[in-house]
Amino acid sequence: MPAPDAGTPGTIGEGKTEAVEPVSVKDPVALDATGDFGTGLTVELAAIEQVQGVARAPGEIAGPALAVTVEATNGSDEATSLDGVVVSLSYGENRTPASGFSKGSSPLRGILAAGSSVRGTYVIAVPEGQREDVRVEISYTGSAPTVAFAGAVK
Repeated sequence: MPAPDAGTPGTIGEGKTEAVEPVSVKDPVALDATGDFGTGLTVELAAIEQVQGVARAPGEIAGPALAVTVEATNGSDEATSLDGVVVSLSYGENRTPASGFSKGSSPLRGILAAGSSVRGTYVIAVPEGQREDVRVEISYTGSAPTVAFAGAVK
């Protein structure tokens, strides 16, 4: 029996690649400072709490974690979509990437009206002995730089 013919690519993707420019990361600010994307949108780490992460989704491992509450403020004259927000955390001198928990997290999503603020929480696994050097990076669109926060969590 002959192998099936893969045919020609459909309209989705069409096998094309698009060149993209790398997104820049701004120099980190302190954990208690305001991160400014330069687009009218700013973010603050409104709270960082030590919690116990609860495993619910495949690949999650219960253990010590941080609940990072991010407050986004739209200082522009137009509504801004938060559907592309990505929050990542790394720790230690080797910048070990931390994994998130679905349980307890309530990510930033939706449309943020001009002049409004909203909060989202991200529960992220960070070992208790590795909190002296954490870095939180936040992005929301490929056209704006990534904002970074760095410091010790007490």
